[in-house]
Amino acid sequence: MDNHFIVPLTSMFDSSRNTYAEGQRAAGTTIPFASIFKSVINETYQTEDQVRQGAIGAANGDIDRLHDLTIASTKSDMALKLFVQLRNKGHDAYSEIMRMGV
Repeated sequence: MDNHFIVPLTSMFDSSRNTYAEGQRAAGTTIPFASIFKSVINETYQTEDQVRQGAIGAANGDIDRLHDLTIASTKSDMALKLFVQLRNKGHDAYSEIMRMGV
């Protein structure tokens, strides 16, 4: 079974890739939201670039499998929606923290 189109979310949390290294503070604590957010942004850019390249190929007549462009477009749309949802959740969390009394 070929599943190269499906990338599990657990791969973002793979400790062997040292995903959280970018979000480490001086005290040794990690900021997982920052690294996850960066990962989602990078994934969004990559999928949008794939769609852009596929669209150029389709316009030039260089594409043999049009369904790959449709799949890439759907992946790009889903990545963008995930990015927007994470941004909204981060904004909501920040707003909630700012409303807390000291």
